[in-house]
Amino acid sequence: MVQEKIFSHASLALFSLLLSAALLTRLDSALPFGILFLWLMFVMARNRDNSGRDYLLKLLSLAWPVLLLIGGWLAWKYFYYGDILPNTFYAKIGASSSLYWGVRYVLDFFLAYWMLPLLLVFLFYIRTIIGKWGELLPLLVIVVLWSAYIVKVGGDFMEFRFLVPMVPLLALLLTAVVFTLKGAWLRGGVLLLLMAGSFYHATTFHGRISLESIDSLHGHIVNDGNSWSDAGKALNRLFNREGQHITIATTAIGAIGYYSGLETIDLLGLTDPWVARHGDILKHWKPGHQRLATLDYLLDRKVNLLFGDPKVRPIDMNLKGKFSVDDFFWFGQHYSATRPIPKGARIVEIPINEKYKLPVFYLVQDPYIDQLIKAHGWVTYAAAARRP
Repeated sequence: MVQEKIFSHASLALFSLLLSAALLTRLDSALPFGILFLWLMFVMARNRDNSGRDYLLKLLSLAWPVLLLIGGWLAWKYFYYGDILPNTFYAKIGASSSLYWGVRYVLDFFLAYWMLPLLLVFLFYIRTIIGKWGELLPLLVIVVLWSAYIVKVGGDFMEFRFLVPMVPLLALLLTAVVFTLKGAWLRGGVLLLLMAGSFYHATTFHGRISLESIDSLHGHIVNDGNSWSDAGKALNRLFNREGQHITIATTAIGAIGYYSGLETIDLLGLTDPWVARHGDILKHWKPGHQRLATLDYLLDRKVNLLFGDPKVRPIDMNLKGKFSVDDFFWFGQHYSATRPIPKGARIVEIPINEKYKLPVFYLVQDPYIDQLIKAHGWVTYAAAARRP
């Protein structure tokens, strides 16, 4: 009776709808999608009765939501965008990746939450666990292949966000470990280890090289007075005027681009098709952020103000002589430029409030910006030469 409900036409269609929703949310959900889809087809085939017609009808119930929703969505993407893959695929996966950083990213996750000993225990009891709960097998396959996928793309620079999709599945596998162990004290010890590891990581992790913490990332947006959102709002007040067309370029396109309301070039190519496909590749920079706009492209797009990673500083801090071109083209020596930086390009310190200022590289001159510099007495100075 239970099996009839699980494999009813309505349940199969609902399952397909849920998988389709996952694909619409993130296209790389195709990996767990495919595994669960194939597993369900296998289970239905193994448990089917002698009616081939009923089996085919159930397969149709499983397939039609996917074909209708995902097939229609991909067709629309192709005819609207000219491609079925998102721009971020070319900016991230299409660039170079490091297996070393990928392995380190996944390993750091298990070490950070003190889960590595439990994984070793799971491997020791794996035959017992899968023999007792066979339905965990596809979840185990997903965790293994998802980890391999993260390794292949070189990991990420944000605190374990790529591993979030497999956390619920990993929790089920570790729960199986708890129920497999004998003795209440041993089970309690495992649960205590999991909670202690989670608490320790949450209270002590502040990031490391190539991996920013959640608090640090959050601070870019919410820090009072010196956040990227504050900088974007100030740029909106200053430059977003009717009849003016100011173009900026930054890596922080989400905050700066949104709050400024200005035409914004994404230096990393996540929202820029040309950069994603043709930008320079910096092999040793942040994982997933190694496509970089070229200087020629920025000049062709007539970028007026270049931020790089926005560098908000206290308004009374003396910055003259402390910034070079590479602080805005921090990858400047890697540019494939055929044209020199325009004569007159310089650094301008733009106050964003009474406490903070934002140094920017003034690349392509504009009369309105010149007018603001003169009217407000903004500090300007020549950028230092590029470092060899």
